[in-house]
Amino acid sequence: MKDNVLLAISQLTRFHLVAEPGPQSCPPVMLVAVRLLLGIIYAWTALLILWIVKQPLVGAVLATLAVSALRGFLTGWRDRLLPLRLAGLFFPSLKTVARDPVEQQFQSAALNWVMLARPLGLFLLLLYGCWYWLVPVAGLAAAFAEELCAPEDDQRSGDWRPWALAVGVSLLFFLLASKLSTVFANHLLTGLFVCIITWLLSSWLKRRVAPLCERALATYCGELAVIIMLLLGIAF
Repeated sequence: MKDNVLLAISQLTRFHLVAEPGPQSCPPVMLVAVRLLLGIIYAWTALLILWIVKQPLVGAVLATLAVSALRGFLTGWRDRLLPLRLAGLFFPSLKTVARDPVEQQFQSAALNWVMLARPLGLFLLLLYGCWYWLVPVAGLAAAFAEELCAPEDDQRSGDWRPWALAVGVSLLFFLLASKLSTVFANHLLTGLFVCIITWLLSSWLKRRVAPLCERALATYCGELAVIIMLLLGIAF
């Protein structure tokens, strides 16, 4: 178990704790566990900034910058190009240079929005004081990615451990938030909604698209999906 934990840390962070982390196979549940640990670190960082800076808007901006910088440092800035690759995946026309000025303006706007999608989502969560939701974002996105990246035979066997760990820890944080927070009273209900929809979305995508070969890109997609659902939970 210790070797698997060290291997997962080496694969997901800048810290190389094993000799050659690349070709070795790491259990998906360990990757989810490390993602949850990173989410806890991000959440505590955001809490510290929000506690120091009493002004909500300024605190949310600084906390978003701090979390983004810490994420980049811990992961070795591996995901810095993921927004551009995601945009090219869903909008192939963005890979070509537009000749029409209107189309070029659309491309620039689309790229800007894709680049700002995750920081903007984190900012809105932190603006509402929901720093503890950074843990479910990390855990559910990791389980989402493992579902999409699993080969077909793994999908049929149905490894439930990544989802069990991610959903269990996420619901624990949602339950604690419902007890501690005075802003929202429906944290647990929102958490159940997000967990169910995330699982259904990953299963639906798994049946309709080929397995993604890159875990980082799938995790980024999962983070965006979870953040959007959490913001919908706040709105409604």
